[in-house]
Amino acid sequence: MKDPSTVQQALRKIHKSPKSNKEVQTIGWKAIIELPLEIYKQVLQEAQDDVGNGINKLLHQSEVKAPHVFLDTYFSTKEGTKKWSTGNIALRRNRFNRIDGQSHSYSNKCDKELVKGKRFEQYSKPSTSA
Repeated sequence: MKDPSTVQQALRKIHKSPKSNKEVQTIGWKAIIELPLEIYKQVLQEAQDDVGNGINKLLHQSEVKAPHVFLDTYFSTKEGTKKWSTGNIALRRNRFNRIDGQSHSYSNKCDKELVKGKRFEQYSKPSTSA
C-alpha cells in the first residue's frame, strides 16, 4: 500500500502549491484534509478484499472437513450400531448440517402446537359466552 502522505510530501518538495483545479488534477495534489480520507479508503478496500478471501477459505475448509468427520465416524463405528446415524451425530457435534438434510429442533410439545396453529386458534377465538 502506497502511503498517501509520503507521496504528497514528495510532491510538495518538487512542485509549488497549484493555483488552478487543472494543475491539481494533473499533479495529483491533495489537501492535508484529504489525506486521512485517502488512507481510510485504502484500508477499507484492503479489509473488504481480505473478508472475501477469508470467507472463501472458511467455506473451503468446511466443505473438506464435513466429509472427513462423517466418514471417519462412519467407518470407525462398531458392527451392530447404525453407522449412518453415528455419522450424522458426529456432523451435528461439529456444527455441520446432516447428510440427509434433516434439521434438529429443540422444541417442546407446546412450541410444536404453536407452530401448527392449534394453540393460536384456541386463544384467538372470541368467547361466545354471554
